[in-house]
Amino acid sequence: MLKLLVGLALMVSTSAMAQDTLSISDARAKASIPGSQNGVAFATLENLSSTPITIHHATSDISKMTQIHTHEMRDGMMSMKHVPKLTIDPGEQVVFQSGGYHFMLMSLKKPLVEGQTFNLTISYDDNQTQTISIPIEGR
Repeated sequence: MLKLLVGLALMVSTSAMAQDTLSISDARAKASIPGSQNGVAFATLENLSSTPITIHHATSDISKMTQIHTHEMRDGMMSMKHVPKLTIDPGEQVVFQSGGYHFMLMSLKKPLVEGQTFNLTISYDDNQTQTISIPIEGR
């Protein structure tokens, strides 16, 4: 019985520690442009652990599809590029901002309205997930 209790305590403490390895701050999204079916969200992600964290995908309750995108220069033209996996090294901070990494919210279920919020879930290593509430700000 003692072994079972110790095992359960270790599982709970490991699970709690895993949730604290990816710090997410400064989350925000821009209100929709009238008629647009897509939106964009930003945040700052920081790896507080001693090992790399790889983000495999993101979902949101406001869009049918959510992806991580970045911008790149190709043949003299700036274009967006889907990032299927994003690895953040220990102690590294990645700022999602205009002109760089961002969460692309595709096929919005409803417009992004200033003053409202929506949930965005980030999935990373070993099926860990972290859900954040994203406030929507004006353009």
